[in-house]
Amino acid sequence: MTRDVPSIDAGVETTFGASVARLPWWLAVGASASLVLLLTAAITWLFLVGVGIWGIRMPVGWGFAIANFVWWIGIGHAGTLISAILLLLRQGWRREINRFAEAMTLFAIACAGLFPILHLGRPDRFYWLLPYPNTMGVWPQWRSSLVWDVFAILTYATVSVVFFYLGLLPDLATLRDRARGVRQKLFGILALGWRGSARHWREYRTAYWLLAGLATPLVVSVHSIVATDFAIGVQPGWHSTLQPPFFVAGAILSGLAMVFVLGVPMRRFMGLDRFVTARHFDALARLTLVTAWIVGYGYACEFLFGWYGGEEVELAVLGDRLHGGRAPAFYAQVTCNVLLPQLLWWPRCRRSPLALFGIGCAVLVGMWIERFMIVVQSLEHGHLASASGAFQATFWDWATLAGSLGLFFLAMLLFVRLLPPVSIHEVKEQVADRPPDDSEPPRPVARSVEELRGRGAGRLLLEFAGRDEIVAAAKTLRAAGVAEVDAFTPTPVEGLGEALGLSPSRVARWTLAGGVLGLIGALGMQYWTGVVDYPIHVGGKALASWSAFVPIAFELTVLGAALATLVGLMVRTGLPRPHHPLFAVDGFERASQDRYFLCVPARGAPGVGWAHQGLVPLRALQVREVPG
Repeated sequence: MTRDVPSIDAGVETTFGASVARLPWWLAVGASASLVLLLTAAITWLFLVGVGIWGIRMPVGWGFAIANFVWWIGIGHAGTLISAILLLLRQGWRREINRFAEAMTLFAIACAGLFPILHLGRPDRFYWLLPYPNTMGVWPQWRSSLVWDVFAILTYATVSVVFFYLGLLPDLATLRDRARGVRQKLFGILALGWRGSARHWREYRTAYWLLAGLATPLVVSVHSIVATDFAIGVQPGWHSTLQPPFFVAGAILSGLAMVFVLGVPMRRFMGLDRFVTARHFDALARLTLVTAWIVGYGYACEFLFGWYGGEEVELAVLGDRLHGGRAPAFYAQVTCNVLLPQLLWWPRCRRSPLALFGIGCAVLVGMWIERFMIVVQSLEHGHLASASGAFQATFWDWATLAGSLGLFFLAMLLFVRLLPPVSIHEVKEQVADRPPDDSEPPRPVARSVEELRGRGAGRLLLEFAGRDEIVAAAKTLRAAGVAEVDAFTPTPVEGLGEALGLSPSRVARWTLAGGVLGLIGALGMQYWTGVVDYPIHVGGKALASWSAFVPIAFELTVLGAALATLVGLMVRTGLPRPHHPLFAVDGFERASQDRYFLCVPARGAPGVGWAHQGLVPLRALQVREVPG
């Protein structure tokens, strides 16, 4: 991989900017758009006829739609694993792949959320699941795991969007400063006036780590809550405490598989081999291998618990998987999810893009079969003979599944066309400072200062070539008693905040306040609606069943903390501010690319004549006047 900073900016921009001219991109867009048209036709026919166009018949009331929902939610987990969990574990190799993994999470959540709404039968009334005042005086049933799903998915989607946008913010500023015309204005609006000041970076890094800490337990909770849709039921094959951890492990496995399926073609056809290397594939393959063993252990436990429990109906479900009508699907599931990933024991396989792509496709197929077996095959076996029956998928079942794949891939293709698939500023952090360009010799600083002071300049902008120079200059200015000094850099610079005397970040206080308010609001909402205003006795349980209030309380606590973190970051950094005097300074656009700047008062501290004499040893390349 090229290691100089300018090539990173140019390389990433060229990668996603030129992708539209590549034939494979257009072919992929055409195929995905065709599947989206098929999805549109399937949804239109569903609205006209109803859910009867699917193969769901009692007792199998949940068919492809719910299996697809669980599958897509699981795929979205890899983005959080790579971006948040590996960040907290300080795994630097995540930097080149976390951006498109986060985008994968967003689009997978969107596809997942589509299916429960369509499955309602009356999609136009999905908002009935939300707590809102209505003329009937009815509130959601807080003990229902289906209501928990709504809050879990909405929270996960919101936090994922915030986390994705926050990681994209400095890169939007880089695109703004490199673009021209309409694209520059659009990126300028989205960048919110980001200038890369030292205070920006200090507050930003705190907020980013806080959001990573919030997203980590959230990703575990979401699929655990989805698993409770099955675990709390008495249906054979569902009623087990094994379901939550089993679902989480399967979700991570399917998400990692989708990273291979997306990452290998992107690396091949978009020139990302400069950034995504065999090292990244090797690390992801090791994670996949570990997760496959966990999933295999879950399969073994499932059979052990069923055999040890000795219930006839549970044994019938397991027998159907081993030697019944669903045996081929079960063996395909085990082969794809457990046996094929064992090839990753060999280093040559872990570093082969073609092998990883094939294993990724196989795991995705195997995980979908697993979701189908959990949802459909379990429902085919009830406690009573009248509650048993076979499921037969229809054309519209398959059309909806294929259409959701088209929607997902089309969104990913548009993403890599419009936004950088690699985190520019995070990759820059690994790159050593390039030396000053010999073709751009330093100007005579002292004479420039005299000229600017003669024109009555109020503030000066000093340009530096590297991190060491700007840190040394900031320390010199602070030692000279110069106040109101600010720094602007393309990446965070260690020690710069201390050299400028910046106060510690206060974003964590906003996070704590938002989390507390979210917790109080969640508990108060559930208590008032479920105990005071609309009490419903369920199974003789107490109305104030605090254990049933925990899932939604946790989700809204995380949601409140995440939103408060974003607001706190905006307040502490003074964003958005799309118009700033520094943007009018010629050359300041390089502050988001490869140059380092100090903004200082022209006259310095009272009694200190540093502006005429003290700037000479600061090793600034140029000095410019800041208007206004």
